Amino acid sequence: MAQLVTETVAQLVYERNCFLRFCVITVRSVTTVAAFLLWCILLIVCWPLALIALVLYPIVWLFLLPFRIVGFAVQGVLELIWAAVTLPARLLTAPFRL
Repeated sequence: MAQLVTETVAQLVYERNCFLRFCVITVRSVTTVAAFLLWCILLIVCWPLALIALVLYPIVWLFLLPFRIVGFAVQGVLELIWAAVTLPARLLTAPFRL
């Protein structure tokens, strides 16, 4: 009986993760399609501006890349500090788990 419950829970977790991945992929693809359609409209309305945007986009992306890397590092450090600060409270509320 316990093995059946464990397998059922494992299957539910697997299905939930697949559903979340599907949602993320769907949102990402919808955003990409919307951006492409907006660029096509811009190409029709003002083609020089659309071509300038097409050329400048990778340059701006490269310029902003170090800021994203610093953001990931700062987020990691803040999560580590938060884990260290909340560790005593977690140990006091549930001594049987970490």
